[in-house]
Amino acid sequence: MRISSTEIAAQQRDDAAFMRQAISIAGEGTGFVSPNPLVGAVIVKDGQVLAAACHQKYGAEHAEVRAIAAAGANARGATLYCTLEPCCHQGKQPPCTEAIKKAGITRVVIGSRDPNPLVSGKGQAELTAAGIAVTADFLRGECDKLNPIFFHYITTGLPYVALKYAMSLDGKIATCRGDSQWITGAEARSYGHRLRHKYKAVLIGRGTAQADDPLLTARFTGASQPVRIVLDSQLRISPQAKLVETAGEIPTIIATDFLSPLAEKSAAPLPNAVQGASANRSPSVALGTKAAQAARAEKAQLLEAKGVQILQTELVDGQIAIAPLLEKLAAQKIDSVFVEGGGRVHWSFIESGLVNKVYAFIAPVIIGGAAALTPVEGAGFPILAESWKLQNLESRKLGKDLLLTGEIPGSAADAPAAENTADSLFSPNSSVTSNNEEKRL
Repeated sequence: MRISSTEIAAQQRDDAAFMRQAISIAGEGTGFVSPNPLVGAVIVKDGQVLAAACHQKYGAEHAEVRAIAAAGANARGATLYCTLEPCCHQGKQPPCTEAIKKAGITRVVIGSRDPNPLVSGKGQAELTAAGIAVTADFLRGECDKLNPIFFHYITTGLPYVALKYAMSLDGKIATCRGDSQWITGAEARSYGHRLRHKYKAVLIGRGTAQADDPLLTARFTGASQPVRIVLDSQLRISPQAKLVETAGEIPTIIATDFLSPLAEKSAAPLPNAVQGASANRSPSVALGTKAAQAARAEKAQLLEAKGVQILQTELVDGQIAIAPLLEKLAAQKIDSVFVEGGGRVHWSFIESGLVNKVYAFIAPVIIGGAAALTPVEGAGFPILAESWKLQNLESRKLGKDLLLTGEIPGSAADAPAAENTADSLFSPNSSVTSNNEEKRL
């Protein structure tokens, strides 16, 4: 039977509308499914939506299975629109391909390809072999925007890294006396809280922890709280800091070169891949005198008693080395890191070449002062031609402030997502285990 071009165009319009509905619902899992990907599924029959679902929570049923359950027996002969290739292996949940076949679905429209070697085309092939019509790569660019974190984490084994700072129009993050509250207005700060919800972990340096004594929480109803990470090579954080006092409620990590007595007893060898990646890096500096070591051990025990995790990592020139730190965070299934540090911390990440995205909040105020702090310090790029030129730029107004976002081109951390991967506030925030043993768990 021949199908006219008019009918084909109408089918494509319908497909686009239903896939965009799946994309929209997928974002509801933001902040809750990590380290899994965001996925939306819509089941349609005779032009009517029977069911729509997303992957809601890590370890829970996948979007396809939830939609099939909601459609019930009516799913037989229907079309499934799925933003990501359905999984075909057993993880914490059974394969979605089996549920699709059992439900009697006759057509599947897929958006993003799954780069996980355990899936990577196998899900699509399994459906095709079962006689199900498959349309692949449909609105792939739009679907890929959901999961830059997922694509990066599964392909590199490292967390996706975003830098965030708020600065004045003349590029200052504080006055010469350190006053920084508040450069931006309420709307910009509210957006910042939603970004914390979106990323798995939020990271600062000890200087910021000492100067601001922040909680680093996402403060809005229903928020998922990020893991808090402090770079503190000498373990100088105050035991009375808010981060420490609330560590029993919200996971808190202090990255240092000191191995605490508790961690020393239970330390397990790192995976071979991590050992190999760290083999050629500079060793940590000496801990100093026995008295200093004893004092630090006592402090580590005090911090751990309050719920803090002491994470030993490597130093380079007295500073926390970023690459081995990210490897160790990935081993804990931390798939993304939102960096809100000061200028030195930001430069250490930039210098590492392991940054994916930048969020720059700009307030219409001028602070001035040669001694006033700037968002990126360190050595800097000596030649303008070597400086970073961000791509996929976006801007939005937040009250009186302006937010500029952009991605880092050509960094070692680039993820193989589709063109134009700029994201909405409730789009990317999930991924998969770095050892590729599971895709969606």
